[in-house]
Amino acid sequence: MIVHLALDSANVGAFLLFFIVIGVIAWSLQFIRASQYKELENLRERSVARLRQRGDTRFETIEFPNNAMGQATKNAVLAEARSLGWVIVSESVAAGHFKGGEACCLAVICLPLGFLAGRTDGSITVTLGWESPPE
Repeated sequence: MIVHLALDSANVGAFLLFFIVIGVIAWSLQFIRASQYKELENLRERSVARLRQRGDTRFETIEFPNNAMGQATKNAVLAEARSLGWVIVSESVAAGHFKGGEACCLAVICLPLGFLAGRTDGSITVTLGWESPPE
């Protein structure tokens, strides 16, 4: 059995529009990831700078997003903190929540698309303390 696909101008236009939309989405995701990376790098620099300061504080609380980049940033900050004499007092992980608004919008287009909305990242909260002041 041979399936015949009629490629008239309407079908070709629909295919081109589909691939253009996919290309624009992929292109915009690159900029979102780049801005998230820059934001996490700034968080790391600010956190380490706060830990280097001498002051009356014996505890410092830092919050990181619970995703791959956030965990890598947390590990880098904690490694720097340990080298400065800080110790981890507590660490808690808060789960993200379901993106209900986005799921509703996607489900209006096509019901199974509602499952693609996903979850927010959640957060990792680390409290550090020091036994002797950092140098």
